[in-house]
Order: sequence, then C-alpha cells, then structure tokens
Amino acid sequence: MALNTKTAISALFQTGDVPTQANYEALMDLVFSAQGGGSRPALAYNAAQSVKFFNTYVSMSGFRYRGQHIGARGPTLPMPTSKIATLPGDLAGYDSTNSEQWYAVFAVADAGDTAAVLKIVPFFRVGSVSGSVVSLVKYMEADQTPADITYEWTTTDNLDGVDCLVISEAGNHGDRVTTITANGNSHEVTLGTVGSIAADDILLHAPPGFDYYHYLGSFYRDTAEVRNIYDSGTWVASLGVALDVNGASVAANVASRTEISCLGNIAPLATAVELRVTCNYSTSSTGDFADYFSPDSSAHDVQVRYSLKGFTSTQTYQIDAITIPFLYPQSFWYSNAGSLIGSRTGGVFLATAWLEP
Repeated sequence: MALNTKTAISALFQTGDVPTQANYEALMDLVFSAQGGGSRPALAYNAAQSVKFFNTYVSMSGFRYRGQHIGARGPTLPMPTSKIATLPGDLAGYDSTNSEQWYAVFAVADAGDTAAVLKIVPFFRVGSVSGSVVSLVKYMEADQTPADITYEWTTTDNLDGVDCLVISEAGNHGDRVTTITANGNSHEVTLGTVGSIAADDILLHAPPGFDYYHYLGSFYRDTAEVRNIYDSGTWVASLGVALDVNGASVAANVASRTEISCLGNIAPLATAVELRVTCNYSTSSTGDFADYFSPDSSAHDVQVRYSLKGFTSTQTYQIDAITIPFLYPQSFWYSNAGSLIGSRTGGVFLATAWLEP
C-alpha cells in the first residue's frame, strides 16, 4: 500500500505533542514528496558501476523538466532500503550496458507495491528522422558527429507503449511527452508523434513494464565506470574532457560570435553550465584582451572577462566559474577582443559543472 500522507502527518503530531525539529523535518519530507515537487534528490557515486540516492520517500510524478515534474501525481512510496542503482543489473529493457553513454535513474512501482525500486535507462540522442522512425546515435562527450549506437533490447518492441519525453525539439525547448510504438534494428525507435524532432535532439523514455515512474537523476558512464560526480541536488561538479569547438580549440581572434556546444559534456537535463577557460598569450608585447559569453547569438553577454598583460613574456590566462544559463539548446556563444587577440594560442573550454534543478 502507498504511504497515506494524511495518516503519516497525523502520526507525527499526536494530540498534546510538542512539535520538534525532527518531526518538522519529517513533515516537510512528506509534504514535498507527496506533491512530487521540491528539489531534485542528490545523486552520489557509490561504486564503479552504481550510484546512490538519499531521499526517504518518492512520489510518482513522471518525468522532470527544467526543475519541475510534469506527470500526474501517483502514490508516495518508501525508497528501496539500499537506495542504490547498479549497472547492468538495474537496466530496464536492455541486455547490456553501453560505455560513453548518459543514463537516467527512475523510481518505479506497480499498483499495490509497498516500496519503490530503482531502474536505469539510457538517454537517446537523435541521429536522423524518417517518417515516424528515429535513428539513434552515440551520446558521448565532445563528439559532435557520433556513429550509430547498438542497443541490445531485451526483446523486440519491448518499449512499445512506453512514455517518451522530448527534451529538445529542433534544437528548442521540448517537454512534451509522446509514446514509443516500436524499437528494433539495434538503434531505432518509432514514435507515436514525431513532431519537429531533428538531429541532435534528446529523448528519454520511462522504464518499461511499470505502472508508475519518477525521474530521480542522471549520470555518465565512461569507458571504465560511472562518472565520479559531486552533486548538491542542484549544481553538479564533474571534470570531463574539453568541449569540442568545431573540431579544434578556440585560438586567436574570434571577432564574430561562435556557438560552442556542451552537448554530451553535461547532463541532458542541465539548464546552465559552469566553464573553465584556459589559453596562452604567446607574445612579449603588453596589452589587453577580453572574453565575452552570451546565451545566444545576439549582444546579450552575461559574462565578460577583461585583463591587462603587463609582462614581456608568454602569459597563461585561466578563468573559472563562468556561469551561463541556457535558453535551449545546450550551447553558448563566444567572442573575444583586444590588442593581443592575435597572439592567443591553445584556447580550451572545459565544462566543470552544470545546473540540473
């Protein structure tokens, strides 16, 4: 039986009891979990192939998009005792694990269950669309033209009828939910409503075979293990590989704004990125230089870094904590200026954290 919130709250405050900090915190836990709202539960590295959560209860509220659960509220259930999700044992609908892949963890349950269980599914990256059939490509770090990926489905069409969240659509906001009607050929799914989905859009399906589901969080699995991330429940720190910028580093003069994609380097549901920028000014000249960061291609700079070079030798330039929110897609626009831009070499952009509310 699902947790009866009214009964549970009543038990916390029996007639004549004096409220305490402990039962106040328990009350807030119940209220927020019952509403399916509140902050996202923090996810932690547990072992090479597993992650762990810390919330006590979960209210079945479907997918989560830009900080809000978007499903109808279902039963509130206790989390499993271990609160651990493990690859490949907790994969739902797949026979094997793919490396260099983003995964989502869901709490799921069937009608009548007394506790939730945890299941893992991959995020999908769209390669191409033909009619209702969407071909999937590898969703990995710093790879803007990935090859087809092979998914070993448990059975043919085992995702038939499963809800699918369209996270982005033609490079813009998504948040609509459609259904998967078929899956096959190792890297294709058929959607009930394709809409304007195009290459590089991101999809997420619910674990198949359950009455209720609730998105908890995401992680990246590299070639050896789940990424050792540091999650506050909002900001997540993770030191990955350098962003791919048109196949090369950003060097020299970038007078015209250049779009830099974070796709694959940060969580698929991230709404902002935190950057580290490093380069060298390989000249004996003194002078100035500046970096400009905008969420779009217009003059909407939200971060500007200006410096003076007063040394007559090569200078290494590094700036951290460049925070840029996304409109959508997961990209930002960069340009620079100054008398020394012509001597700028080895420019590297690194995503060091992201916001997933």
